[in-house]
Amino acid sequence: RYLQRKHFQTLRKFVGRVSLVHSSIATAACSRDDFTVASLLDSMDWMSDELIAQQLAALLPRMCKGGHLFWRSFSHSVHSPVLAHLKPELVPQYDRVGWYITQWVA
Repeated sequence: RYLQRKHFQTLRKFVGRVSLVHSSIATAACSRDDFTVASLLDSMDWMSDELIAQQLAALLPRMCKGGHLFWRSFSHSVHSPVLAHLKPELVPQYDRVGWYITQWVA
């Protein structure tokens, strides 16, 4: 919904706050310590529980108070006990990409 024309000026105003980092979650987490949202798409679907725990151990301490972790999944439920521990909520909106089965936020 943020890609709608009515939101363009707001996006433009805050474009300097966006950082794109192409690396592992843990490496990207070291780039700053004020994340408000981390959108991880489906990256954790293929990770082991150990790897998910390692990645989140680096990321979560660098999130702002009240920050959110968002991910999409091919699973009907939260597939990892590491992610389940975060007590995520199912995002009820249909994934407009039409590819993922569920979307979660914690």
